[in-house]
Amino acid sequence: MRKSILALSCAVSLSACSLIGKNNVATDSEYDEAFAGCRNYFFQSKWRSEKVPVCPGSEGLVLLPPTFPPGLIFLGYSPQPSHVQFLRELIEKLVEDESRPQVAILVPRLENSEVYRLFNKFLEPPYADFVRFIPVPTDEALWVQDYFEVAVSNSTGRGTIFDLPHVSRDEDSTPAAVALSCQMGYVAQESLPKSKDYPGHGDFGGNIAPFPGNLIVAGNNLTATTQKVLDVNLAQDLMTVNTAWGDPGMVNEIFGVLRVRAQPADQCDFAITHAAPRLALELIKASKSGSGEFQISPPIPEGKDAIPVVQRDDFSPCMELIAQDKVASAPAKTRKLCEELLKANETYAQIIDEGLTAITEEVKKRTNCAEIKTVPLPLVFAPERIKAKYGQWDDHAVNLNPNPVNSIPVGPLLVVPRQILPTFHDDVERKLKSLGLDLHYIDGSFVHYLKGGIQSTSSVVRMCRPQPGTPNQEAKVERSPNKSPKPVRAQGTVRLPAQSEQD
Repeated sequence: MRKSILALSCAVSLSACSLIGKNNVATDSEYDEAFAGCRNYFFQSKWRSEKVPVCPGSEGLVLLPPTFPPGLIFLGYSPQPSHVQFLRELIEKLVEDESRPQVAILVPRLENSEVYRLFNKFLEPPYADFVRFIPVPTDEALWVQDYFEVAVSNSTGRGTIFDLPHVSRDEDSTPAAVALSCQMGYVAQESLPKSKDYPGHGDFGGNIAPFPGNLIVAGNNLTATTQKVLDVNLAQDLMTVNTAWGDPGMVNEIFGVLRVRAQPADQCDFAITHAAPRLALELIKASKSGSGEFQISPPIPEGKDAIPVVQRDDFSPCMELIAQDKVASAPAKTRKLCEELLKANETYAQIIDEGLTAITEEVKKRTNCAEIKTVPLPLVFAPERIKAKYGQWDDHAVNLNPNPVNSIPVGPLLVVPRQILPTFHDDVERKLKSLGLDLHYIDGSFVHYLKGGIQSTSSVVRMCRPQPGTPNQEAKVERSPNKSPKPVRAQGTVRLPAQSEQD
């Protein structure tokens, strides 16, 4: 369950965000020192590097996919022990990398003292050179990617925060606080017509995913209101795919982009990952489980009192039966349950395949890639209830194993949730290592049981060099707010979620 955050506060970390003048000129070494932190010029010293690619498209703001290098990563804090351990592990991993991005951890207003106690080690060198803590006006700050997206101006390289609707519109002020702290541009939420139309998960940042070819892929549960904000302010086209059957039903739970290292010059340097229910079921069968309990879901982590109890059909007995190919011989009630699980996953697989085809065809046209590598990763989904028909908006289907598609790409490092089932782990590791990535596994059980993935606890701001010949000044999007949205290639109808879909 994704809880709302946010009550207004004027507390901002001055140490993280000293003012840098727009006309300030400095050497690379001076930049490296001055821009340590979340300040908006944090990557300016790297523009001259050949490793930082040129910004895509025409003048304006763009969301950059993982084919671009990271300059800054926002991370959400939660006091849950496994998440604290994840943050500490990631910092320790990044300190080994000279090209590491800056790290900014958002700290809820009631957690400052505890965060200081747990992370005071990281206030000293060598960590202090790239780690910052930003107090934010909220009681919770876990789901960073869902609160906001950061677009980059392709004429200046500066970042602009898009404030996305969350659960409580009146109290949602964290994106504005981060924009103030990091001296970024700010695009406010659009006024919504009625409270009953307040967006659900469809308008969260995880449902707005940049892909190569200057393309944004969104779920068909994105509201028309938020779609208009993106269209008016981004110099990118948007297409939608069917994600509304899922819970939370976001694009980044089903599709992803990863940079492929050491790729031949005549091949594209990225791959598209996707959830693969059929593959997951085949791997369960291949596991040849013996007697005893068979699990693909992680154990409920410490701090389980913070995890809500949700009444859903329990499909866990089916895993052992599928592994032993004994569904047909199971008692009638259990057999029906497992047959419906298989039926639902076949439907989800068909929907995912349709979305994958639409995305790859569109990306091919925009990148001139003759072939795009696609990487299926095992994921089993379970609908909330047995139904006559699956793939509908009220399926509220959740993944039963930690989501390997929902990973955090940080340059050559890929942070991946650890799989419980060995055949899942082996498959994920083999495929991701074949892309030339450095894998780091973490315990993703905490966010898994909150119906989320680890990527949604982060927001990676990526770097690009301003287009040659463009003035180094703040880009202004020359679009009228009254302009009609661009045509949208959609597989499904854009839907206004009902208020009951909120957690």
